[in-house]
Parts: sequence; structure tokens; C-alpha cells
Amino acid sequence: MKVYMNNDYLQQKHMQKLRWYHFKLGLRQFIVCPALLIFFTPVIILTVFIWLNMDSAIAIVNMPQLLERFWSVMCKVFGVLIPALLSIGIVSGIGSLIARKDEAIIQSMFAVTELRKGNPILMFKGKDKRRGYITREFYTLIPFEEWKKRQDAICDAFNEHIIGELHHGGKHNNNSNRIIIVTAKGRVAKDKGDIYDDNI
Repeated sequence: MKVYMNNDYLQQKHMQKLRWYHFKLGLRQFIVCPALLIFFTPVIILTVFIWLNMDSAIAIVNMPQLLERFWSVMCKVFGVLIPALLSIGIVSGIGSLIARKDEAIIQSMFAVTELRKGNPILMFKGKDKRRGYITREFYTLIPFEEWKKRQDAICDAFNEHIIGELHHGGKHNNNSNRIIIVTAKGRVAKDKGDIYDDNI
């Protein structure tokens, strides 16, 4: 029973992190690409509609004067809460769409037993357009050494080559639950050294 409780706790904690990191990932995309703000158009229209009809919604319900003020406050709370929840959903949805492919690739690199505490979560993805570098940061409970072993396979799956080495993330690059991968497009053949022919 204790094992199941621990597993449930870990899964819940992992899902909380997943939602939070995907929200942050989506939020960053709106900053990097303001054109995505077009997705908020329905929310803006709905918000305007709600507030233009707020007085009618309050007046349509007949209730004692004692409860009338409470009903008015509740309507206004919902008038703020509904657009806010929709906005959070849109941002999180964009983050999840961006993370889906990268997380699926990384997940395929590890065995089921290694993923039992939760799949790696994409926390950050950014591109240096000048140098062509792509930086990804993952939250993971998989040991760093296991990531190192699969470094080449990960690059093959992304069809990219790594810049430098895998390293930990966090404020001082010492957070063992964060892995940063910096890559650039295309694979680079490994140096096989010079080939000599003794007959020459």
C-alpha cells in the first residue's frame, strides 16, 4: 500500500511540474513570437461579451435583496475567472504542443523502468538565430550518466549535433534534475583519423 501511495504522490508531483513548465514554455513563446497573441482573440471577444451583459445577467435572477449583492459579486468573479482560466489553458496548450515532439524523442531513448518516476519534461527551448544553436533544458529524475550514454542517440533522433557537452541546469548549473542540451542542425561525422597505406 505504501508503494502505491508513493507512486501516486510522485505522479501527482510530476504532473504539477509538467503543467507548470509547459505553461512557462508557452508563455515564453508568446514573448518571442507576439503573433501568437491572435489565439487570445476569442478570449477577448468573450470577455467583452460577458462584461457588456453583466448587468443583464445580474438582473435576470430574482432573489432577496440580502443575496443580491452576493450574486452580483459572484457574477463579476466569474467574469474575471473564466477568461483567466481560458488564457492559462491557451498558454499551457501552446507549451504542450511545442514540447510534445522533443519529449517524445527523449522518452524513446530510455527504458520503461527508467521512466517509472515520470518522463523528462521540456522546460525551455530557445534558438540562437545568429549562431544557429538550439538550447533545450529538461527536468528529469533520470541520472545524468544515463543521459550521457545516450547522447549520440539523442542527437541522431533530433538530426542535430551537440555543441560542447551535456550539463546540468539551474542557477549555478548544479541542479541534478535539470539537463541542458545545446545542439545545431545536422549530424557531424566522427573523426576517424588519418588512413595510411603501407604500400605507398
